[in-house]
Amino acid sequence: MVRKLLYLNGLAILGVVLYHTVGMGFVAMFSWGHRYLPPGVPVDIQVGTASYYALRLIEQIIIFSVPAFLFVSGYFVAIQAGRNNTLRWNSTLGRVKNLVFPYLIWSLVLIALGVIQGRTYSPGRILVMLLTGSASPVLYFVPLLIQFFLLAPVFVMAARRNWKALLLVTGFVQVLVQAAQYPMYLGLDSAWASGFVGLIPKFLFIYRIFWFPLGVVVGLNAERFNQISPRLAKAMLIAATVLIPVKIVEWEWYFQLSGLDWLPTQETLLDSVYTLLIIFGLLGLKTNRLPGF
Repeated sequence: MVRKLLYLNGLAILGVVLYHTVGMGFVAMFSWGHRYLPPGVPVDIQVGTASYYALRLIEQIIIFSVPAFLFVSGYFVAIQAGRNNTLRWNSTLGRVKNLVFPYLIWSLVLIALGVIQGRTYSPGRILVMLLTGSASPVLYFVPLLIQFFLLAPVFVMAARRNWKALLLVTGFVQVLVQAAQYPMYLGLDSAWASGFVGLIPKFLFIYRIFWFPLGVVVGLNAERFNQISPRLAKAMLIAATVLIPVKIVEWEWYFQLSGLDWLPTQETLLDSVYTLLIIFGLLGLKTNRLPGF
């Protein structure tokens, strides 16, 4: 199981790199399109091209990456809790320290580069940037992961007492957070949904509240979840593969309905189903080795 988790973690890390690469591809395609397209040609002419759908395909394949990484982190926290199913605060502080110092260094480097480019930041603004990971769009994940590590003892205690209730509550909140995005997808003007979404930014643990506790629960109940049959695991991976083109069509439909010039990629409810299939499909495979390893 541990080897499979390491493979899953490695795939998630590679997926995150690809995800941001695809993001820059879309930036080049739409934000910088005026630099290379003939004068007067709108940048949205590139929607529907082979390059566009190639980026979209990669994006939809690796959309599981961040939730899977949080799942693996939760699983190893459960291992750290040990047979007593308890976890002390000081056990997770070491992980937090390992994250904080590199994060602060690189955040300050990026802020300094911004100053060199002529930007000005007040002390309060710098503090907010450090707390929210907004020095760069990709740094939000570090404060997010730190929050989960700080909350890890609570999740371990809740999973030990009633793991089904923990998954039910966190799963409900996760669905609620994702469902609140749908008025934007569908081009509807919903003040309550916009207000709700605005209260839950990406760096806040509630935004992806389900995946870390799921890893904790599976880690504390490894024998139970190890009983997934290889046949069922293969069926899950096949279902996940079938969902990829469905998800592409789904997102293109939302893009058209939104009425926006560009719809930033978000994880939909279908993406969450896809992620669950990937996680349990990989963990249920009989082999401990991936093809080619």
